[in-house]
Amino acid sequence: MTCQACQLNQTNTIEAPMCQECETDYLKLIRRTPETIDALQALADKQVTIGVTERGGNRAFAPFPLNETALRLVDAFKSWLQLADSDLSAVRGLKGPDHWQWHWQNITVTPSEIAGIPVAPQRYDHLKQLTRKASRLLTPRETLEFAGNCPQCGQPIYASANHDSAECRTCGNIINVDANRAIARSQLMQMHLTTTPAGAAQWIKDQTGVTITRKAILMRIRRGTIHATPLEDGYYQIPIDDLLSMTEEKDK
Repeated sequence: MTCQACQLNQTNTIEAPMCQECETDYLKLIRRTPETIDALQALADKQVTIGVTERGGNRAFAPFPLNETALRLVDAFKSWLQLADSDLSAVRGLKGPDHWQWHWQNITVTPSEIAGIPVAPQRYDHLKQLTRKASRLLTPRETLEFAGNCPQCGQPIYASANHDSAECRTCGNIINVDANRAIARSQLMQMHLTTTPAGAAQWIKDQTGVTITRKAILMRIRRGTIHATPLEDGYYQIPIDDLLSMTEEKDK
């Protein structure tokens, strides 16, 4: 029988809804769920911060509000655990306390049972989606670099440093990071950005996470190492490739 999760591999038995590879990954994600919930809760409560937090010179500032995105993901994981436990309860005819930790313990007591129920492929797919969202939220922004656009849907893709592959957040397409970056770089070499040095510095920060000062960009323009064409009111037409070269030099 073909695996209902990946639609590629064969299952071990006719009754099994998933192949061994998908089942193993499914159970691994389930085991990690408490750790993910705790990390998201800490982020939601602002006990930790992801990335560098910059503040102005005023040392007096209001308390941070809750991270609503992390809080919604915490609720989504808890709802998933409740739903998965209710699947087992329907099979066993038993129901325990309504608490996410109890749900998780009930699920993990007999892992083969949760992976063998008919709706397991759907539950697995849902958990993978939640885990991807949590991973993106918990990954420090500074480690994500622009890896070009997705060849399938055209949306920007960001990948962690030293990763060979990355997944498109929009369509789930898996791309080769080095090859996709090479394509993006060749396209960017033909493109220019019309902005001020300050705007160029902000563009670099937004696109790559690297901080380059306005003064450094202006100095390179004056020296000619950035081949910018001056326009009116302090604006320049700046080759995007020259700006990206500055970020690469800083990384070395």
